Amino acid sequence: MSGWRGSVYPLLAAALGVVGLAQLLAEPPAGRLAPAVLASALAIGALALIPGRLVLAAAGVIAGVGVLAALLTTPPFATFLACMVLCAALARYGSAREAFACYGALAVTIGAMAFQQIHSGADSALGLVYPVVYFGGAALVGWLARQRAANLRLTRERADALEREQATAKALAAAEERARLARDLHDVISHGISLMVVQAEAAAEILPRDPERAAQAVEAVADTGRAAIADLHTMLSMLGPGPARLTVSDLVDGVRRLGVDVRVTETGEARPLPPAVADTARRIVQEAFTNAVRHGAPGEIALRTEYAEDELVIEVVDDGTARLPAVPGSGRGLRGMAERADLVGGSVTAGPAPEGGFRVRARLRT
Repeated sequence: MSGWRGSVYPLLAAALGVVGLAQLLAEPPAGRLAPAVLASALAIGALALIPGRLVLAAAGVIAGVGVLAALLTTPPFATFLACMVLCAALARYGSAREAFACYGALAVTIGAMAFQQIHSGADSALGLVYPVVYFGGAALVGWLARQRAANLRLTRERADALEREQATAKALAAAEERARLARDLHDVISHGISLMVVQAEAAAEILPRDPERAAQAVEAVADTGRAAIADLHTMLSMLGPGPARLTVSDLVDGVRRLGVDVRVTETGEARPLPPAVADTARRIVQEAFTNAVRHGAPGEIALRTEYAEDELVIEVVDDGTARLPAVPGSGRGLRGMAERADLVGGSVTAGPAPEGGFRVRARLRT
């Protein structure tokens, strides 16, 4: 019975041992068997200190000692206390097997006590009722204590489980936030730097024969850098609790400065979008422009946006060299667009366009 020695039961056992010994010393039983009765009372008190692995042996001892004490003389008060302590302790700490064995032994003891009281002329009914009430009450107290401990343990386990779930949820949220920030940084920095590289290379190429156009290209590099910084500041400071409109005019102007013709078509009634959807749509357009300029060398890019009843459709088609769609794990470009769309309940398809070039099409739920 785990917890036996760490409970209040050893203190009770010591107390009942002192009481029983004092009672027998004050009124010792007569006859040659007086030492046996005294030893029986002390043995019953000591039973409360027996560890759980010996509880079955304790059950047999307490039965024998109880029968001996009951048959030899009127049982001392310590006998009742010892049995009550054992009943309460079994109900609180014992297993079903231990409780069955010990309660059976106690039943034998109660029978012996009842026989002794009947033999001495006491009321037979009371002789049976009193031990049952005493020992049953002690067992009930132990059972209630067991239930309370079980409820407390269950409450602690639930609290620990909830704490673990919250910690796991926080870790997942942190991981998702890191992934989102990585995508945002990739979109902002990669787009801006890619345009700046193209503009700088163009400026270097035309500088000897057309210094004025080269200066314009250098100015475009500066404008692109400033726009990238502004995008970065917007991303870091975005709280976005309210609706937002999709704005891509600065992205279109940046690509046009590279000498690429960008045609913009919008159908449906433009409306404010959830912040996450508006940001995702902008990042998809930005990434599609970047991929087209970096890999396709297009002369023309068509951007189409359609505001449907419950979704926003974005399509970017260029007339450059067709590229194979990115496969999972191949990079952050097309895969990042697909991940972004999935987070807002949308989807992205990318691949060669039927009329030539490359097409990126996104459908985002609004």
